[in-house]
Amino acid sequence: MNTDNWKVVITRNEPLSSIETDWIRIERESDCSFFLSWGWIGTWLCVFQPSVSIVRLYCHQELVGIGALSPVQKRQFGIRPYPAQVLNETGDPTLDLVTLEHNGLLVSTENQAPAYSALVKAFRQNELGSGDELLMSWMGEEATVALEDASAEAGLLFRKTNTLPYFSVSLENLRRNNTDYLNSLSRNTRSQIRRSIRRYRKHGDLNVQVAPSGTEALEYLHELTELNKATWRRRNSPSAFEAKEFRAFHHALVSERFSSGQIQLVKVTAGSHTVGILYNFHLGGTVYHYQSGLNYELDGHFKPGLTAHALAIERYLYNGARVYDFLLGDQQFKRSLSTDQASLHCVSIRQAHTAFRLERLVRAATASLLNPAN
Repeated sequence: MNTDNWKVVITRNEPLSSIETDWIRIERESDCSFFLSWGWIGTWLCVFQPSVSIVRLYCHQELVGIGALSPVQKRQFGIRPYPAQVLNETGDPTLDLVTLEHNGLLVSTENQAPAYSALVKAFRQNELGSGDELLMSWMGEEATVALEDASAEAGLLFRKTNTLPYFSVSLENLRRNNTDYLNSLSRNTRSQIRRSIRRYRKHGDLNVQVAPSGTEALEYLHELTELNKATWRRRNSPSAFEAKEFRAFHHALVSERFSSGQIQLVKVTAGSHTVGILYNFHLGGTVYHYQSGLNYELDGHFKPGLTAHALAIERYLYNGARVYDFLLGDQQFKRSLSTDQASLHCVSIRQAHTAFRLERLVRAATASLLNPAN
């Protein structure tokens, strides 16, 4: 792809205020996910203070794209160290537990393919700084294809290091087809939800309450945290909320962004009994379900997850949201409650060094031995 009219500029140690100005300017012209909005990125930069380089992309001298690159040290086969860079993450697993999804450059849709081509070309020419590998987590299909094409054109080594599904509900399609949400689900799922709702109603009226203030949102978040930790303790696994860095990030995110309308804590109750609390982001008509705290105190005939999500989704359908995105994960409840499925990919782009070429050959040979039919 011809990128002669494109220019990539890298800055380091830049004041947050100047990053914010350009980020918000481009955000207004894009159809980005919440994870690429200044709400998420600004909080990430403030709370974790990562050592980032800001990459800006210009087309015909007009700023059209932006992203943040963090330096990391990687090891090939756990032995040979080499420098790499990660997009919009820190590279520290403890901090990256917050899990950035629908990642990428912040760029308008029509500029996506040439922007990635310009980024890859700059990486190939070592204009992004020190790095033999460029890592990007949980990219959408269109961005992934653009990166693969650009890498092939530049003679670089492209690889998908991980792929996971994500499930969603197309509320827009339901409205267009005049379809009730529950009727879009399987008979078994509908029956489970309706039975659960009948049982909960014996405890009192079911109510869906969105936290009306920042103070109450933080109270909901605290209750959600305790419910989430209790659930994972029963599974003998740690909750993400056990990590103080994770809690600090989300306390700051809710505190700073609640007033924008982008943060929603949704509490579902039956009388005085808490069914569950959902922690959602809302941007551009898409609701992103990020975390939940569900109350499993009642017996197994009660389905707090199915019930809370079903009631919340019906509310969002009524209020005009376009999509309810369950985000990454192949859990059964997401499959049961969704109408659509797609994938996100983790991507690696490497310089075509001999060591990396040899690793690629080893991977190909191993895959051939493990899957001879392919």
